Amino acid sequence: MKVNPSFLLGFFLIVALWSCEGAEDTPLSPPSPSPPEEIVDTPPMLSLPTESGVQAVSMEPGFRTESMSLSGNTSMIYSISVPEEVEEGAVPLVLALHGGNGDAGSAEGFMECLPIPALKGLDAIIFAPTGGEWWQELHTMRVVELVRLAKMFWPIDTNKVVVTGYSNGGTGSVYFAKNFPETFSAAIPMGGNYMEPTCPLIPTYLIHGEEDEFYSPVLLQQTVSGLQASDCDIQLEFVPGATHGAACTMITQLAGASFWLQNEVWKE
Repeated sequence: MKVNPSFLLGFFLIVALWSCEGAEDTPLSPPSPSPPEEIVDTPPMLSLPTESGVQAVSMEPGFRTESMSLSGNTSMIYSISVPEEVEEGAVPLVLALHGGNGDAGSAEGFMECLPIPALKGLDAIIFAPTGGEWWQELHTMRVVELVRLAKMFWPIDTNKVVVTGYSNGGTGSVYFAKNFPETFSAAIPMGGNYMEPTCPLIPTYLIHGEEDEFYSPVLLQQTVSGLQASDCDIQLEFVPGATHGAACTMITQLAGASFWLQNEVWKE
């Protein structure tokens, strides 16, 4: 049978149109998602004191505030007091930890207020770094590394390295007394939080305001009494009438703690 060409053309047009209508009703499949990029949890690099930075600290007598180069192309503001006569290998080192959150003037203000006038009888190098919460990893490791390098490069008696501080610095001093006995020979925490009632691993002399409204004097006395009953080498002195903001009134008590260092800890 002979088929009319016009019929064939019409037939194919109808099929094509029907196919297009079907395609419009069928949703396109979404593209296959790309595999997620692998997330690598890289801990931040700790910026710590370096040999060159610690060696660059001047041992010229006097008090000054300067900046120390740290690893990772960073720096740290610090204040230092160096005695008039520095006999090689015979000078104590006092690490003084400021309170608060650690703005640029924290170390300098704390030094002038309390450690310098109170500890002048020690003839010690007194060093106050600028930091944050001293028990956090970054600030803890900065302190530990600083002292390690100071024992190598500064003219100090490595058996006479003491940590002290007020408020945040007092709590930090407690933390170092409990966890780093190889770094310090004694601790003098002031106005801090003792936190867990465990025994310090180095001789510890606590100074606390009798009216401290932040850290309960009653609770601190209970904690220390319990530790003393367990033969911990710890002492506590309250400052009559002192509130938490009265750090600068504690010069007499901190000076008394320096005699404790000389006569009971170092047994000079």
